[in-house]
Amino acid sequence: MSRADPPNSFAETHSRARQLQAAGHLVEAINLQLNLIRRARHKGVVAAEYYHSLGVMFFAARDFPNAAAAFACVQRMDPGFHAVAMNLGLSLVRCRRGACFTLCAIMVRTRRSCWPGCGVV
Repeated sequence: MSRADPPNSFAETHSRARQLQAAGHLVEAINLQLNLIRRARHKGVVAAEYYHSLGVMFFAARDFPNAAAAFACVQRMDPGFHAVAMNLGLSLVRCRRGACFTLCAIMVRTRRSCWPGCGVV
């Protein structure tokens, strides 16, 4: 999609990424969702829901550290997004690696994210 995409193209891309995820095409879904987030950030219209969907996709791909980072980003962007708390907790538990769990726990406690583009370094 080009820079001249109509405003609804973000919603269409998000929907397509979720369809790919539902069909089990996780790599393609994650890549499409990452591209969506990059384009949305460039235009200043990134939504917490985009990161939440990315976290769900990473979780489905069993990439728990990236899922936790994406969910922490949602929590940072929209503290009222209550569905993310359970997903973040499950991702942290599933990490099963002490270093990952410790890093993510600190990240959540300090409300910082290691996920690029979340607006927090």
